[in-house]
Amino acid sequence: IENNVFYDTLPRNIPNANNPCEYNHTDGLQMFGLNGFNPRNITIRGNYFYDDPSNNEIRPPSCSPNGRTDFRLTMQGIFLSDPAGGGYEGFVVEDNFLQIGSPNTIYINGATRDTLVRNNTLLPWQGGSGGTIRVVQRRSQDNRGLTLQNNVSAGIADDTRHSNISNNFIYSRTSGTSNYLGNLFQGSGAGSHWQHFLPVPGSAIDFGNNYGAVNRLSDLSDGRAEIPNSDE
Repeated sequence: IENNVFYDTLPRNIPNANNPCEYNHTDGLQMFGLNGFNPRNITIRGNYFYDDPSNNEIRPPSCSPNGRTDFRLTMQGIFLSDPAGGGYEGFVVEDNFLQIGSPNTIYINGATRDTLVRNNTLLPWQGGSGGTIRVVQRRSQDNRGLTLQNNVSAGIADDTRHSNISNNFIYSRTSGTSNYLGNLFQGSGAGSHWQHFLPVPGSAIDFGNNYGAVNRLSDLSDGRAEIPNSDE
């Protein structure tokens, strides 16, 4: 699954008689196990995920945290969850760049063997949440087979503490602080165009430091690769 654009999927409320808070999961990539089998031996590389924070439907207050009237639906980014059988095996998730408002920008549950998540660049919604990697254990499979390295994100949460996590760059979302994302990215934290994900030359995430989606963004910047026009 390489070099695609997953752009602004417009999640909507779809209430019904059984569940007045139902909504459609218009997620970028969502995988799960079924009937004892899982997807396996899959590469997810060089993809661009963007969710516009201005046009997703707002949740009804009765369905929102603490009755909020401004809580918007979000698309999830790369979501591997609900494994069956032996869990997820043989996955490579690399060189993707995402701006997603969901905390599940990259979400891994049940990576039991040979799963590598490296060199991805994640941005949050401006002024909001997202831009994070979540590693969760919901069933018997843990995440002992997961390696996370060289990613750029707002944070990494590993509930299982069994993963191999090393050499990731965690930026700050607060202006004026050390490693503030607005000073690291040429888009100052925006993500509606791929150029926004390019690092500021000489910054801590410059290409020479091997953080984030180095290969894909370098190829796009140098004209060695092209991307579909995401705003058509």
